[in-house]
Amino acid sequence: MQHDIEELIKKLRDIASRSPKTKEEMQLVEAKCIELMQQIKNLNLGNTCPDEIWHYLTDADIRFKDPEYAKYQLIKYLSALKGWQYAT
Repeated sequence: MQHDIEELIKKLRDIASRSPKTKEEMQLVEAKCIELMQQIKNLNLGNTCPDEIWHYLTDADIRFKDPEYAKYQLIKYLSALKGWQYAT
């Protein structure tokens, strides 16, 4: 299970490095975010997943449309991810 969580955290960090430039790229990121949400649920981590992480995964389209919001959300996401990584 710990290996699965470590792999999930790696994937969550990877998604933060993606900055789609086209609608098609955004749709790929959005699909990856949906996969990550499912992994969180499958690992029974939904109750411990910080809201900032969950919102980041659901807001790929909003970040694509609003670069300022994307910057703001990324800071909150990475901070929450770091805290969650140490808590799990």
